[in-house]
Amino acid sequence: MGIGRVYQCGCGYRVEFHYGSGFWPAEKIVAEKIRSGEFGKKWKLFLLEHSDLKIQADQVLCVCPSCGFFKSGFDARFVKDGGAFYGGVKRIELVKRVETPCDKCGVTMNLYLEGEKAFPVTHTDWQTRRSRLGYVPRLRCPDCGNVLKPGSFVKWD
Repeated sequence: MGIGRVYQCGCGYRVEFHYGSGFWPAEKIVAEKIRSGEFGKKWKLFLLEHSDLKIQADQVLCVCPSCGFFKSGFDARFVKDGGAFYGGVKRIELVKRVETPCDKCGVTMNLYLEGEKAFPVTHTDWQTRRSRLGYVPRLRCPDCGNVLKPGSFVKWD
């Protein structure tokens, strides 16, 4: 199950972001987006050259540090088997994190997970990252420019 957050503005604008992956195949969706070139040629080539790597992905909020544009996107990571077990969980090594370009200005976007800045993330374990709540990015309403107010949390699958 994933968690989400509603952001709203006094002018009536409302947006809901989902975090995590729920029960849908985020890794498969990201792989298709990379193959189609949506993340750029660099990542398409990287995927072709490193077919031995796995993709892990969670849905996140992407915010451009330059122009403030925001969208729902993915924290996509190329990982490999770390070979060892730690506390009963198989170790996974992060090889490379996929950079998400801004649709408006092309700058690499910052990634936010459940309202906390999560880029760069050093943990690959979803539960560990989930425990780091607190920071809410200041998003500006695309209609009027006022700061959006974070509202209720939602659960989704």
